[in-house]
Amino acid sequence: MFNNIAHRTALKILPRNLIDAVHRLQNYSYKKHRERLINERNQQLVSSLLRKRCPILLELGAGGRQIDGWTSADVTEDSDLVVDLTQPIPFPDNTVNQIYASHLLEHFQYSELVKLLGECYRILINDGMLKVAVPDASIYLAAYFNGNDFDTEYYCRYKPGLNSNSRMDYVNYMAYMGGHHRYMFDKENLLLVLGTAGFKQIKLREFDPLLDLQERDYESIYAEGTK
Repeated sequence: MFNNIAHRTALKILPRNLIDAVHRLQNYSYKKHRERLINERNQQLVSSLLRKRCPILLELGAGGRQIDGWTSADVTEDSDLVVDLTQPIPFPDNTVNQIYASHLLEHFQYSELVKLLGECYRILINDGMLKVAVPDASIYLAAYFNGNDFDTEYYCRYKPGLNSNSRMDYVNYMAYMGGHHRYMFDKENLLLVLGTAGFKQIKLREFDPLLDLQERDYESIYAEGTK
């Protein structure tokens, strides 16, 4: 709104609260413009996928990773779909053939997690499959009781997440991951959570080299369920 000279002049003569109000308005306008462009881009991509009438394979929380034949969705703009996964996923009901999510679910509080899985269920076709991978919190809980045998170099690779080599901080590492984690999983409750969302034929699965990250295999639980 201001050029450089006018901006410097305004800072000298206008009240601070007025300058702040102008800056907030500029930021709001930019944010709304960006949201509109992203929504248009998402709608165009979804419409294109539906028109092709080919199986739709959707990876949630891809973080910029691209799997051949899959559509990536994440909050980052290097994803095919730029989405906030606490909000509805921009696909119609019963249109997606398969959904994959690796080390995503643990980043949501339980209520948000249930909503996200409900969205996955909504957009999947009948007999569509959800495949997930999550970190195994039982490894770190076991370390609380057997700390002397716990290899922190192997199991605590995200160094900002480990505050100390105390046994409780092994648990804190997985529970919070430096502020990134919101929920912990073991094999039992992962299957229960998928069942709560309505999925059927829920079971643990093996590592899939076509989908799963080899570098996360040491700490992962794999599961799947169908609509």
